[in-house]
Amino acid sequence: MKKLNTRQLNNLLTGNSLAIEIESSSNELRAFIVFSAYVYNEEKISHNVSKFLNDTNKKNIYFWMRKYEIKKDYIENGLNVSEDKLINSVFINNIKNIDHLESELSKYLNDFSAIDVEWKFDNPI
Repeated sequence: MKKLNTRQLNNLLTGNSLAIEIESSSNELRAFIVFSAYVYNEEKISHNVSKFLNDTNKKNIYFWMRKYEIKKDYIENGLNVSEDKLINSVFINNIKNIDHLESELSKYLNDFSAIDVEWKFDNPI
């Protein structure tokens, strides 16, 4: 299924980052996709979305998505991870709607059902 379900959308639209661990390109690596929502204020500065689903700002919502791999050692040893440690990293910002976000996710996933809130994964960043 290449559509986000209602629970996933509600989490996303109330400011919770979503994630999934995907197959990595090597046995020494782990791979993740992480994405979240944000809005721009009147001064064109981005900030977190409201925690309320009925907020009027939901029509002006944008999304970002990051797909990356990281050496297993960083996760297993609890090491700090910075941008320069990411492997095969792809970051996309200013995604304008859910359909476009789902299209970007579809490049890496055939099934969205395992996507959940970020804290349920070992995502180190």
